[in-house]
Amino acid sequence: MGNSKSPLVFLMSVAVLLLSLARVGRWISSHISLQSSVEAKSALITERYSCRQDYTVEIISFDPWVIYINNFIKEEEINHLLELTKDAWNSSEVFYKPQDHEDATFGVDKNTRNSSSAFVPHEDLVARCLLKRTKQLLGNAQHENVETPQLVRYTGGERFRPHMDTIEPTKATNFHPDYTERPWNRLLSAFVYLNDNCTGGETYFPRLTGVGADADGSKFSRAANRQGLLVKPKRGNAIVWKNLFNNGSVDERLVHASLAIRSGEKVGMNLFTWHYFDSPMVGDAS
Repeated sequence: MGNSKSPLVFLMSVAVLLLSLARVGRWISSHISLQSSVEAKSALITERYSCRQDYTVEIISFDPWVIYINNFIKEEEINHLLELTKDAWNSSEVFYKPQDHEDATFGVDKNTRNSSSAFVPHEDLVARCLLKRTKQLLGNAQHENVETPQLVRYTGGERFRPHMDTIEPTKATNFHPDYTERPWNRLLSAFVYLNDNCTGGETYFPRLTGVGADADGSKFSRAANRQGLLVKPKRGNAIVWKNLFNNGSVDERLVHASLAIRSGEKVGMNLFTWHYFDSPMVGDAS
């Protein structure tokens, strides 16, 4: 009797095996198709990416020149930058004068600045777009060079004490990653907020006139002493200012600080344009 069932058992086993193979084949085909679809979608995102400008501008101050930009950077650009730099963070450096040195140097000084930084290569597609966007803010002013974009991250208690973004050309240029022997200084500063998941962390300008009482409280506020301007982190937006007078000297009214983070995390991006002293700030020498 056992022998009479053997052919049937064999045929059933073969059928199960063939069915299993068919299912595996369909799974492999589906997986390959899905993978191709994902790759095609990624390629489509790259192809459709446009360096368009769709932001709006609010004037903060005419003198000194300070503007606030809504939607300076798009969500897809933010996500790209954060993904690109996720493993590139190091302690932020600053130009400072150690107590045991006669001259200033460039390095980590956590008493002044205790954040983390990551640089975005110039050749990156989004970086090229943002550098172009920053240059276009200057219109007919000199905008030959824009520094390598620098992301900065602040977490609990971290801050950057009051400082100027300008660099003393005769001493500091050889420490800078974009070093050039041609004398220069930072003309325009743009600080772009990539993340606002925090309390505290405002960008504070103690010498700027505070905004009015009807200003958007999610973006601006006055300091407790009603002096100066507090700019709150707001994802996608930017604060932009001009560091130099037209003769190239430093406008110290633009001293500013990143106040301490009380909770959460702030991520931003520094964009700096350069003014070369051997060329006019506006127009040309001809």
